Amino acid sequence: MTYSKKMQLIFGVFAIWAYGMDCTYAAIKPARSPLSFDLTTRKKTKIIINNYMSFSGNVSASYLSEINLKLDDQKNDYSNQYKTILEVVGRARVSENFIAFAHLEFSFKGKETHIKMYDMISDVRIKEAFVAYKLTNDATVSLGHLRLSDKNKWVADKAVDGIHFSRRFQNSGFEIAIVNDDDHNDGTYALAHYTHFQKKHTIGVYAIAERSKSASLGHLVGYINNQKNDRFTYTANVGGILGNAISSEQNGFGFDFRATQKITQHALNPQITFGFAMGSIGFRQTGLQSNKTKDGGQTLCNRYGFVYQPDLTNLAVASVGLALRPNRKLSVDLNTYLYVQVSKQATTPSARLSGSTTGNSSYLGAEVSLIGAWRPTKKMKVEFGAGVFQAGSAYQNKNSTKRFYIRATRYF
Repeated sequence: MTYSKKMQLIFGVFAIWAYGMDCTYAAIKPARSPLSFDLTTRKKTKIIINNYMSFSGNVSASYLSEINLKLDDQKNDYSNQYKTILEVVGRARVSENFIAFAHLEFSFKGKETHIKMYDMISDVRIKEAFVAYKLTNDATVSLGHLRLSDKNKWVADKAVDGIHFSRRFQNSGFEIAIVNDDDHNDGTYALAHYTHFQKKHTIGVYAIAERSKSASLGHLVGYINNQKNDRFTYTANVGGILGNAISSEQNGFGFDFRATQKITQHALNPQITFGFAMGSIGFRQTGLQSNKTKDGGQTLCNRYGFVYQPDLTNLAVASVGLALRPNRKLSVDLNTYLYVQVSKQATTPSARLSGSTTGNSSYLGAEVSLIGAWRPTKKMKVEFGAGVFQAGSAYQNKNSTKRFYIRATRYF
């Protein structure tokens, strides 16, 4: 077991065990600023053990099927995955200002492909495990396995190991962090973020220094979220990256713009979302992002496609989605995507599927997908997704890739 994993385990056990003064977490006021990590926005714990300990959790079962993920293998390949997960979130108030938190995942999963049937395996994952100390009512320092998640998930949406400091003001917030990401080439990040907000308007900037085995990079990202009125909202992210001499080819810029327009007052509450994003040849995102988004529905979707899910490098993607929100229990989104290389290249694009490109065309392909969720009660939720990606003239193999997903969750 590595030092990082040992520290995660220690924090996880401590968060479940610790106890202290007669004070409940519910006394903490909700967040007032959209920081990428804020103690007051962590998952709620609804089951009260006593005045200083509480927990919550959920049990879910899911099925994922993907067909023809490898365009160049000359086979009609497929992959089916089955998974059952138990998640437990625990919170302990050690003292008036000292809090411990843990989010553990216990999974039992199986997989079959066109090649073989894999044995069922079990796994334990520490999704979060940290301690936090409130220096003042508006300033907190946190240490451990933290999940960074910016509002647009374009900068960060991932658990990392490190230390984080945040300070909230009446209409603004500031945070700094030094973290390590074991999943991303052992990358180490120094992050600084400032945000200014009003009731329906947020603007901010991230400055991130990244150091890994292969490169030293600097990321600068600005964003704006704005709700013009009850019917129209938009978000915009703009980023630049600067590499050292060894990785000078990673100098570039990118942007992402999304706008949602409610069509009219109707029982189904229809709305249309338009999106356009582009990244130059040398651009890439931080490596911590998930690119997930939520447009008023009951489930998250990937802003660059349910099936294809590419990195925003040498890529332009346009999207149009029609969503129905008949009530708070049900949401359905029909999305279409168009993918084009900014500059023709014979290198394989980084995406969920793999396949060689010819370098003679920039048209990568198109996708149509349907995603949604039904939540009959606060304790039950069913999510689903289905999509098809049709490879374009840029690929040597122009077959299609299909993906289907369903998940049922029971919360407690």
